[in-house]
Amino acid sequence: MNVVLFPEMQLPLHIFEPRYKQMIAHCMAERAEFGVVLAGSEGIAQTGCTAEIQRMVRKYDDGRMDILTIGRLVFRISEVLQEQAYLEALVDLLPPQPAEPTAEEREMLQSLFAECFALLHGTMHRPGGLTAGQDLAFFAAQHLPFDLEFRQRLLECAANERAAAVIRQMEMLRPLLARVHGLRTTAGGNGHARNG
Repeated sequence: MNVVLFPEMQLPLHIFEPRYKQMIAHCMAERAEFGVVLAGSEGIAQTGCTAEIQRMVRKYDDGRMDILTIGRLVFRISEVLQEQAYLEALVDLLPPQPAEPTAEEREMLQSLFAECFALLHGTMHRPGGLTAGQDLAFFAAQHLPFDLEFRQRLLECAANERAAAVIRQMEMLRPLLARVHGLRTTAGGNGHARNG
């Protein structure tokens, strides 16, 4: 898939290919999770995240479906299997590694995220979006326009490196978002920057 899933991140999916309809039907019948792995021009990543199906949102007459999933455990692929229409793999599930940022890192993560989110959306992020057990670095990466390559690196990096990596990324993103925000503000004022 052209997505990187993080633990505790919700991911809505529209399932339309026959092989994936078959896979989701199997997962729902067995109450099993499936793996989400980033696929690119050079093949699939070796690290992914399991997805638990939370609910069927809509089922169409032709068998297509909209489902809501949530990321659970990070895994590494040890062997890819070709026995089904869809890819299967033998994987090593990695134990959850909750990041414990320093007080300074936590404060920087929160303030930079609030600033970047406000520049991006023109509104403050409402508190309470962080669920129990969700990593603050993953949460910020989920809600900001980081590229897939960075998201994949973040999924793979050690827990004690995540906060610093996201802080650096937000520090690079902030001036770009500020420029776009300034252009939007100017355009909204018919070419004249608004005062106040």
